[in-house]
Amino acid sequence: MRRLPLVPTLLTTLMLIVLLGLGVWQVERRVWKNQLIAEIEERMAEEPMALPMAIDDPEHWEFRRVTLTGVIDRSRVLVLANRTLEGQSGVHWIAPVVQQNGATILADLGWVPFEMADADPREHLPVDEVTLTGTLRLPGEPGWFTPDNDVAGNRWFWTDLAAMAEAAEVRQPMQMLLAVGGESVPWAPPPQPVGTVVDVPNNHLQYAVTWFALAGVLAVIYTLFAMRQPRRRRGGSV
Repeated sequence: MRRLPLVPTLLTTLMLIVLLGLGVWQVERRVWKNQLIAEIEERMAEEPMALPMAIDDPEHWEFRRVTLTGVIDRSRVLVLANRTLEGQSGVHWIAPVVQQNGATILADLGWVPFEMADADPREHLPVDEVTLTGTLRLPGEPGWFTPDNDVAGNRWFWTDLAAMAEAAEVRQPMQMLLAVGGESVPWAPPPQPVGTVVDVPNNHLQYAVTWFALAGVLAVIYTLFAMRQPRRRRGGSV
């Protein structure tokens, strides 16, 4: 029987438990992520429903397609910067849409070429009441390198709906953003509606394989280490 050093054995056992635990956790995350993606795809496949006057449970409504009728406030268009379409640089125009029932929602009307970012929206958007179809989205979150929104200069780099509503002088905005879809719109693009592109990262299988592989490598290394340890003599200590 070989003599196994206590400290290396304990450390190896602890590291194996951690690595295997991380692998199992990633497997569980993958199951959850697959369910989430399936739920999003199911919501977006449903027929559009009428947008209610108020949304009490925003998470329940995210990625649901809705239709509404209202007037676009062309004087309060916000510019969401650094957006591309088919490799071309541009911006998105976001504007309040006042519905027939009085409720107001901020709508992403679509992509505009960079050279038109400061064009007068009144020359491109309809005056009369319009019917729009789109997907509801929750407010965005800035990334590590996302610049701060320039409220005074009307340059927005992420969708801070509360600040956007205040800048557009919307008193009681709905808590979600309407991403106008690619269905026919009552204006000639631009803005070009782009709808919602679902891109939910799902790399948990690769992560799980990595953790399990590291656990396997560690087990092999420890086994080779243990095989090089001296054997104990029978009937007493060495």
